[in-house]
Amino acid sequence: MLNPFLLMAVFYLIVAIVAAVDAALTSFTLLPWFVGLPWLRVHFITLGIFTEAAFGVLPAFVAARRGTATPATRWDIWLTLNAGLVVLLAGIPSVNASLIITGGTLVFIAVTLLILQLRGLGAGHSEGNGSLKFYVAGLVYLLVGILVGTGLWVGWNEALRLGIPKEVHIHANSWGFASLVFAGLLVDLLPALTGAPLASRRTLTTIFWA
Repeated sequence: MLNPFLLMAVFYLIVAIVAAVDAALTSFTLLPWFVGLPWLRVHFITLGIFTEAAFGVLPAFVAARRGTATPATRWDIWLTLNAGLVVLLAGIPSVNASLIITGGTLVFIAVTLLILQLRGLGAGHSEGNGSLKFYVAGLVYLLVGILVGTGLWVGWNEALRLGIPKEVHIHANSWGFASLVFAGLLVDLLPALTGAPLASRRTLTTIFWA
């Protein structure tokens, strides 16, 4: 059965390519009213493509490390994530605070559910959990990115005393979420390619905390 998360990732990739045309249209002032359109294009890639792909492969990777079958698709997570993305994609271009908060909250819930799923899949199997801590930590950074990113549009970053919230948002997603998930994928994939683990458990722990 085709993974529905990966199917949505391909969909958002196509939409991101189409959305790139807006740069030309905006330069000719054909779309001047969509003040959030550049951010929308970025989020087609980050939230749309990368997040959908991560949601699609991480449960399978954690289960494989434990030696168990790939878990069935969690449709509650899929529906919550994609409903949140649709609402965000409607709210960002129009800078609609209600839609942005609603969409951000739904995505936040979906990420939390995925964290709980991954921890459940890895429970009681410490030998195969070298990558799990990278995945979970990366998703926690995504939660931070969601909170700060939502605050960019509704103004609560001022209450959090974040001087440059846009930088916090970007780096929580890129250096936090993306880099840690990518590191976890290296832990899982390199042994299959090289025939040897990436590093010892102690070294992996040092890499993780560094």
